[in-house]
Amino acid sequence: RRVDEELLVQGALGGGLAKSDRRVRNRLVAAMRPAVTEDAGLAEPDEATLRAFLAEHGDRFQAPERLRVEQLWVRGAPVREEAAARARAAVAAARLARGGAFAAVNEALGDALVAPAPAATLPAGKLAEYAGPAALVALAALAPGAATEPLPWAGGFQVLRLAERSPDRVRPFEEVADEVRAEWRRQAGDEALRRYLAELRARAEVQVAGAAR
Repeated sequence: RRVDEELLVQGALGGGLAKSDRRVRNRLVAAMRPAVTEDAGLAEPDEATLRAFLAEHGDRFQAPERLRVEQLWVRGAPVREEAAARARAAVAAARLARGGAFAAVNEALGDALVAPAPAATLPAGKLAEYAGPAALVALAALAPGAATEPLPWAGGFQVLRLAERSPDRVRPFEEVADEVRAEWRRQAGDEALRRYLAELRARAEVQVAGAAR
């Protein structure tokens, strides 16, 4: 079986299959990348190296911004006409913007949401699941304590008051050590591949089909 496999491999290479079949070429390229990295003999980085890498590339390991909001919703049809629902939500927004207690304003003017935003700081992507992407745009320009204008949502209008904003931050080394190590090895492998290709180019004679000689 091994002899037959070897004969078939030699036949494929001799017949130019590696050059003519895109699938074969892709697999060969994919197989060469880890082989080059392994041949480079990358040493395991020590903690000092990883800490220096984190300091240089901290933006790759940031904890995303987190937001905590208070969400009030006013139901539209069939309970209220659109204009009436918008006006009610506008009153709620004004009261919240003046610092009104959310529970009191919500009880007086809001309706029950099936799945309200949790009373916890959430990444923007998670908050969008509860309040929609338009809410993130409206919240982006707000300072903590400010409230949005009425926003169309779930057949009515919602008002969001930004209670807390936790900005992006670089996570501590102890939290991201494994991620930093993996990224360091990936980048070191890419550099080894670039050096290997540069050496091949230096030794190779490259001819472009159809180019003038």
